Amino acid sequence: MARKDYYNSEREKVVRAAIELAKTNLSDDIVRVGVDGKAVHWDESLNNLMQRGKIEVEDELTHQVRYFYLNPAQLTVYNFGARNTTVEAGRGTGKTDGLLAPYMIRCIQSMPGGSGIFLGNSIKQLFSRTMPAVIMALERYGFKEGIHFTRGHAPKKLAFREPYQRPQRWDNVLHFYNGFVWYLISTAVVGSANGMSVFAVAGDEAKFIPEAKFNGEIIATLRGASIKTDHPGFDDKINPFCKSTFLVSDAPLTPRQAWLYKRKKQDTEEINTQIADMLAELQVCPEIAESPKFIRTLQKLRCQSSAYYRFSTLENVDILGEDFITRMQKQMPPGVFDIAIRNVENSVSKDGYYYTLNVEEIHGYRNSDESQLEAAAKKFTKKFVTSTVSGGRTVRVETEGIDFFEAQKSKNCIFDTDIIPGEPLRIAFDYNASVNAMVVGQTPTKGDNRQLKIINSLIVKNGRKLEALCGDFCKYYAPHQGSCNEVLFYYDSTAKQGGSYASEHAEDTKFYNIVKKALNKYGWKVICVEMGRPMAHNQKFEYLNGCLAGTQRPLIRFNIDNNQFLLQAMELTMVKQTAKGFAKFKDAEKLKSLDNDEMGEMPSQSGITDITDAFDTLVIGVRFHNAGRLKYVGMPVGG
Repeated sequence: MARKDYYNSEREKVVRAAIELAKTNLSDDIVRVGVDGKAVHWDESLNNLMQRGKIEVEDELTHQVRYFYLNPAQLTVYNFGARNTTVEAGRGTGKTDGLLAPYMIRCIQSMPGGSGIFLGNSIKQLFSRTMPAVIMALERYGFKEGIHFTRGHAPKKLAFREPYQRPQRWDNVLHFYNGFVWYLISTAVVGSANGMSVFAVAGDEAKFIPEAKFNGEIIATLRGASIKTDHPGFDDKINPFCKSTFLVSDAPLTPRQAWLYKRKKQDTEEINTQIADMLAELQVCPEIAESPKFIRTLQKLRCQSSAYYRFSTLENVDILGEDFITRMQKQMPPGVFDIAIRNVENSVSKDGYYYTLNVEEIHGYRNSDESQLEAAAKKFTKKFVTSTVSGGRTVRVETEGIDFFEAQKSKNCIFDTDIIPGEPLRIAFDYNASVNAMVVGQTPTKGDNRQLKIINSLIVKNGRKLEALCGDFCKYYAPHQGSCNEVLFYYDSTAKQGGSYASEHAEDTKFYNIVKKALNKYGWKVICVEMGRPMAHNQKFEYLNGCLAGTQRPLIRFNIDNNQFLLQAMELTMVKQTAKGFAKFKDAEKLKSLDNDEMGEMPSQSGITDITDAFDTLVIGVRFHNAGRLKYVGMPVGG
């Protein structure tokens, strides 16, 4: 069919609408939304956006124009608009504000009534860490909660459009004014996304998403619901965000996380080169964006594109400041700086000290999604009151949903569905000047040493000492004290050492005494388990790997959500050959400069074995010391 005849055909309106959609996606389709809930597109051209790196929004109440800066990395991803996008970026790059939130909004605006999955590693992570940041980012772009979106089903008074496919339950859903819904789904439970049919998938902290879960279950949901509409946004040959994926993460460090690198192999290099050439042409001649043929060609390429990006923290230097980068370079060992800030690709070794550890297939488990949802709904559901303008008058709107910001503040074990009520917690430590670590476990019963669940691991750094670590533990497990306030404290002869650096109060600097006093202060009954001299290195190596292999007791299982730092450290701990057999390679412990708290992250695991030593002590203590003969503080028991 000739082009002229094509545009005169019955599909003319659909084609024209598709071109407008394409131009919107090309330019500034993160749009402000009016008080009546309708989208209002901007007029700013792609050329200006790329030159200035700003998003322009007119405030709906004051009508003042606000600008939102996009750094070069964010701008590149935004303008490229690939169907399948993976971004590996250093810490502080702006992954939530400048990458995830714009992608979410493009999906919302281009597919009214559609649906998407926002992936997390647990409901706990989504509710207490990720979603508070996402909601703040959406509101900075002009999307007001209670006006343009709600947590859960919007009340009738708001007159939100219903999605084409209604969710079976609304307590893990963000509902937007035009009917689009984002399902908050965790990867914790097999089958959590089974039967779903969506148009988009977004994932934060993607390196922690299990590869088998993502490729075998999540991707299968991207078939798009069977809906009756001629809206061009639901045509995957026109809209690159229809049936799209968008993953962000910092650098993978372990073999388990390195699956993310496989996404590089999906890069469509030839197509991506053509897109880059067309975007460069637009910079020189922005009026080309008015050409239907140019737009159709670009959108067709975008719909076939897969792109993997690697950015360093330096991309966000305008926001973080040069002083911050300089300070990080001085404080971090070169290898840590290269990975955490420069985001240099890390080579992952498959040989290590804990060579029988297999987190995804054997040793790891996650909290129950259903139980976590019920706990969150019971504890954090509240009513939200907002005001909106309708028909020239102010209307008071009341909605109900889970308060993510309160969940973020909780910082206790309410989401941990694996804790056994009535059973004591078992703890062990590693003591140092710059890093203090502890590992928390439970067995099915007090006298049972056949199975050990590692339910948590904690660490303090940057001047915080043992008392602070014990305080963090006590606050986190305060809800458990109601059913059992006993703690079994395992320690070997190294805990009888001490130093002025160990305590915030210099009266008693012996490590085990500091721990006992700190826990007693919070009302815990501490049962001391003195283990004597540490096990020989070669024996420890054989025994611990035997436990992980299932040939020794206890059988060990890890709560993945609460032990990401510990598991990452175990996967990175190297082994060395000595005259007496195998031992941990600890040379890197001399490099005690750790990541700064300003990043809001745990210290880098590169070469740091402190927390793994606490794990070793706990496992050996549980196996070789009879809990049935233990007494309270002041009555230590030998092995």
